[in-house]
Amino acid sequence: MSSAKRIKQEDATNAGAVLEEEEEDDDIDLYGDLDKDMQENTTTAELRARAVAAETALADQKKDLLLHKKKLQVLAKQNVALKRNISCLYKTAKAELDRKNEDIKDLRRKLNIPGGTKAGTWSAGNPNNPAGVQPDASAGGAHAPY
Repeated sequence: MSSAKRIKQEDATNAGAVLEEEEEDDDIDLYGDLDKDMQENTTTAELRARAVAAETALADQKKDLLLHKKKLQVLAKQNVALKRNISCLYKTAKAELDRKNEDIKDLRRKLNIPGGTKAGTWSAGNPNNPAGVQPDASAGGAHAPY
């Protein structure tokens, strides 16, 4: 009969003693799996081979990490350069559009086109038509083509 059962039978009113005895049994089970590890009979050579393989894998992982970090740095630099280039391209295009719009406004002022929404009258005797440009036939002959 186990000691825990004997204590339970002898003194059922003393619950603290039963609890202490059961806790001791749990402590013994804590080390019960040590025998299983010893039974595997893993040799020192096998453990060293596993350690070497793990160290080799770790070294390979570190090399890969460094390689990826270098690639990341290169890509980050390219990203900054591309952002700068697209920004310059946008600013250049915007400035060119603004310049072209100013040129159009100047030409409209020279042709005396109010607001630039309607074309002036095109005729050979018109003072706003110094080159004597003839009207476009598809525009009805009265207005400048746009």
